[in-house]
Amino acid sequence: MLAKIASIELGEKWQARTAPSGAIELLAFSLKADESVQLNLFYRGKSVNPVAAERFHKLLGQVAHEVDPSELRLVEMVLRDASEPEYFQCDSARTLMIGGKMVLQVDGLWTQNRLKSRAFFADRDGDGKTVSEIHYLAPVSQFEQHLADVEAILKTVRWLR
Repeated sequence: MLAKIASIELGEKWQARTAPSGAIELLAFSLKADESVQLNLFYRGKSVNPVAAERFHKLLGQVAHEVDPSELRLVEMVLRDASEPEYFQCDSARTLMIGGKMVLQVDGLWTQNRLKSRAFFADRDGDGKTVSEIHYLAPVSQFEQHLADVEAILKTVRWLR
């Protein structure tokens, strides 16, 4: 399955939605009641460079911790546009376990469309090169309202081995 996720249980509140054209591998979901609240599973379709892969692998190999800005700069290729202050205002970052796999969580605001984001970046194959992503996006006014539901969904993630 996409993003090396064997299963994820979304529940009845969510619906599949059409992925934007040009997406390499994207499973897109939104709340039935409000399509501006989204949960997306994404794979970018190519590996990061060897230096970025090594840094990402090393970051995820540590115990769960708050990630400081200097650590984030080391993996900016993994974060793509979320590493660019012009596009994304990062509020916090940390590593944590989801479904038995250490991931990087980055919280912040996409400045142009004003969507609040909680993104998770996972090492797809265990070598840091291939990154799977899960993105929760919502208007600022609705982000906290649906966060508990999203956290419950994340507890159902089972990764392919």
